[in-house]
Amino acid sequence: MANIMELRVAAFINEDWIHSHTDPYYHYFFEGNNRDFTYWTENDNKLIKQVQHIVINWNTSLINVYKAVGPTRMKTLDWRTGTETIQSFPLTSDQNITYNNTVLTPTSASLYIRGSSNNPAIPGSPPIDWEYNISVDRNSGQVTFIGQHDGYPNHEIYKRIDGETPVELYRFYKKTLGHLFDPMDINVNFTK
Repeated sequence: MANIMELRVAAFINEDWIHSHTDPYYHYFFEGNNRDFTYWTENDNKLIKQVQHIVINWNTSLINVYKAVGPTRMKTLDWRTGTETIQSFPLTSDQNITYNNTVLTPTSASLYIRGSSNNPAIPGSPPIDWEYNISVDRNSGQVTFIGQHDGYPNHEIYKRIDGETPVELYRFYKKTLGHLFDPMDINVNFTK
């Protein structure tokens, strides 16, 4: 029987830089997260684009949900001279990374989470989106996710029970940048 269950939902870009666009003088790239799938991204927002970390604590009868967004940096490459310039942008807003409908009983927990954040360097850019209804069975440790997310970038979901080794529940390899546009195109429905 679990006392504390952590769930981690994250979106990330595995490349170090991704090409955005080119004009007659420059190539423009945005920084990725330069990593593979892993639970271990806590306290290092350079490893994520967006994250929600849920802590269900039956000892204290609390559900806490933490959120974060990663930094945005753009590299400009003058294709004539080879000169590179890197520009950092303020963090995008996390106001649309939310949760509600939390219910905690002695044997279960449930909540709804929604994540939505965009690239602060491009006004009006499509956001990274997800939304999930989550339910947890304390006795079996099983978790159910029902919802959807964008087809870009990579998405990952993990659970960790009582500080033990994290277990990967879901792994999605990104499609193309065009899959950021509405509507969310990847349906998720699993119990593990």
